[in-house]
Amino acid sequence: APAPSYTLSQTSHDDGGWRRDDWTLLDEDGVSDTSKLCEGAPPTLYAAAPGDVVLARVRDVDDQVDVCLSEGEFGRAVALYRALPRRVRRHRLQDLVRRHLDALLDAGRAAEAAAACPDLLGKAATLWEYWIFAFDKKGCLNALADVLPINKPRLAATVYDAVLDRLLATDPVAFLRTVKRWGDPGDEPLYALSTILKRVERRVQRGAALRDAATASDRAAVAEAAAELYVLDGQGEKALRALLDLDRAAAVAPSVLVDLVASNELFDVVSNDVARLVRVSREAAGELLSQHENAFPLDDVAARLL
Repeated sequence: APAPSYTLSQTSHDDGGWRRDDWTLLDEDGVSDTSKLCEGAPPTLYAAAPGDVVLARVRDVDDQVDVCLSEGEFGRAVALYRALPRRVRRHRLQDLVRRHLDALLDAGRAAEAAAACPDLLGKAATLWEYWIFAFDKKGCLNALADVLPINKPRLAATVYDAVLDRLLATDPVAFLRTVKRWGDPGDEPLYALSTILKRVERRVQRGAALRDAATASDRAAVAEAAAELYVLDGQGEKALRALLDLDRAAAVAPSVLVDLVASNELFDVVSNDVARLVRVSREAAGELLSQHENAFPLDDVAARLL
């Protein structure tokens, strides 16, 4: 286990010296409490002999960090530095963070590493960009995408483009989740919407051509992501077509279809193609027809289903 921390009270006695009781052990849980730490160096013992002088020094925070590193306790090393930054001389926080996150990734604990990033990387855009590359190299970009900052710091648009491109190629479900999380690129685009949309369209076409090779969940995720992007681009009808082109095996949740039609007022499109809607999702068709009776005259629907 890491060596214990000691502290002296900041107030000396009338004779200017220290008492034994002033030299105390910090609790394990109190490592982050620096209010009682003295600013100076701890006592030093000199043992003098005719031929030598031996210096005995209390183990300091740097020594404790060394112990943590030697025992693979990288998270503990980071915690020590952050609790007592002014008492660390031989180590840099950035180096300790790198060893901690690298160790988690090497151990297959990508979710834990990603969860630690917002706190450890903060608003340093260059550090975020470095770790995007590191997670991608380990095949774990999908874990980091869930916590990537889109503001404070805001990374370069090319970085967000690259993240979406890699997720589309490696994990369509994570790609869909990220598109939903990032939302509308806005007036100052977070990413190049038109460029990403073209890549998704190519992926949809490729998935249709290689239906047996792509899993149903992947095809559904790509189609739903395409729909999300079409809506952001103001192309609601294309969004619906992307979902209606799916087969039942890869159909999205009925609520996705219902919400898309209702929020974009695509009732006329559905009315003209109600048979396809029924083929893809009977549940969605039933919910839409029952909730929006005025938009779907019964005689018209019956005629189109025959």
